[in-house]
Amino acid sequence: MDERIVEIAGDEGSSPGRYMRYVFDDDTGTYLRPAETEQMLAFRERGVKMAYMQAQAGAGFDADASEAAWPGIWRELTRKRQEPTPEYFAILDTGLLSRHPLLRGLIVDGTNLTTEPDGEDTNGHGTMVALILADGLTRRPRLLNVKVADGNGRATPRDLVKGIEWVRDFARKTSSPVCVNISLGCYSRRWGLFACDGTCDLCEAAVAAAGDVRMMTVAAGNEPNKTTCPAMAGLRGRAGNIFAVAQLAWDRSGVGTVAFPAGMQWVPCEETDE
Repeated sequence: MDERIVEIAGDEGSSPGRYMRYVFDDDTGTYLRPAETEQMLAFRERGVKMAYMQAQAGAGFDADASEAAWPGIWRELTRKRQEPTPEYFAILDTGLLSRHPLLRGLIVDGTNLTTEPDGEDTNGHGTMVALILADGLTRRPRLLNVKVADGNGRATPRDLVKGIEWVRDFARKTSSPVCVNISLGCYSRRWGLFACDGTCDLCEAAVAAAGDVRMMTVAAGNEPNKTTCPAMAGLRGRAGNIFAVAQLAWDRSGVGTVAFPAGMQWVPCEETDE
């Protein structure tokens, strides 16, 4: 990745519409949706169950009774609801495909900071991120479509800074909780020689916005011992609510592409699916 260009973390050679095939099958005219494998679902349930049992532990805790009640608890925790989430979810990416059946009515605001005519996604990556997010929530997310990258999946650092500033202004004006996802980044360098220490323009913009948003999830990249910006700001402890995310871990370097969680499959989405 070039320090002068913001790219999709882990992307190998951007091209127009590179990720569109994961959200729309052009041959059949069918929209696609993420579908988790049984292995992924079991892994998620184990993690939630462990956290739940630990939270309940204490005086009067009946492990056997909690174990017996768990199937019903899990069904309730994962039950889909029609009411919207209290938070807004800002997707700083390649835009969103508003006509996708699973995104209709979810995009409530946004801005287009590219040279393309509107906020529609011509790459597919932003739509993938939004669909994965929506699939993991039990309520309907309120999405902010902050288009900072074009159909090639590229932007300038300044474009991304402007996108972060837009989200910060939105949070301030509406006094609303906002969660931010940035699956883009670049490897910034100080004086052209040293890796960023969390103080480049991108990192500074993220730190400035962190005080006004609930959390910021940022792709860390996928090169060992290297971290993209603005994820570096979180790893340097500049803000406690900036999280650098890799495919399988939250650590000091990326190991995969966030948009492709292990085991994720993309299957046809019927128009009637809501």
